[in-house]
Amino acid sequence: MSIQNMFNGCIILSFIAVVLYELLVMRRDHEVEALFRQRLALHVLWSDVDRLYYELHGTSREIEEDVLAVCRIYGIPAPKLVLPEYNRVFLIELDAIGHALLLLGRQIDSARADHEDLEQFSYWFKELRSRFRKFSRDNGLQRCTVKRWLQEIADLHEEVGGYYQAQAVVLYQRFEGLFHFVEQLVDEDKLPAEEQRVFVAALAKQQVHLIVAFEYNGRGKRCTYCDDSECVWCERSYPRLEEVLAGLNLPV
Repeated sequence: MSIQNMFNGCIILSFIAVVLYELLVMRRDHEVEALFRQRLALHVLWSDVDRLYYELHGTSREIEEDVLAVCRIYGIPAPKLVLPEYNRVFLIELDAIGHALLLLGRQIDSARADHEDLEQFSYWFKELRSRFRKFSRDNGLQRCTVKRWLQEIADLHEEVGGYYQAQAVVLYQRFEGLFHFVEQLVDEDKLPAEEQRVFVAALAKQQVHLIVAFEYNGRGKRCTYCDDSECVWCERSYPRLEEVLAGLNLPV
């Protein structure tokens, strides 16, 4: 073998080695880039999970950091987050996603995670967040409606007491106790507004029975609309109650 052939062979081998090295570098760069993208996507997903965690408690990280700063200034302990009971089911599911992301993070660090796994957990989280925000929006609207109905019942109760002079009557006072129980239940907001609606509806029914009882017991005055002293119920006398019951889908 001539020296020229040996030289040409060395050049070819060197060229092949350079090409292989470049391919390895490109593959390594691609793997590093893919790993970086996975870690970045995981970090973004963790940030969204953290933000939703505070939303479940009716606050945000920024607000809690401000509260913590004020507490440090005055040397008082920071208040704990309060979770509404009807949000607990969402928190349980969010905790499950958090544990899954911890495991996925270890797999990403050891280059054993697939991109499809991260997409699956991301879809799960987005679906959970969508369900919670829809529930929160609907619950807020229903809660406003329940409070309005409760105020209508309170106003009517005061009018009934004045009309029948019933402030000292046991039935009237007993209804006040029932009203305060339902009012406290609504104020504590431990139940979804849809379930609070059931208690307010029952309260409205009790109010109807109370008024009818006053009429039967002869505590009412002569009806100013039909001029009938035996009038048990005249819907024109109390149109506001009829409106409340219509909103509650109850029979008058």
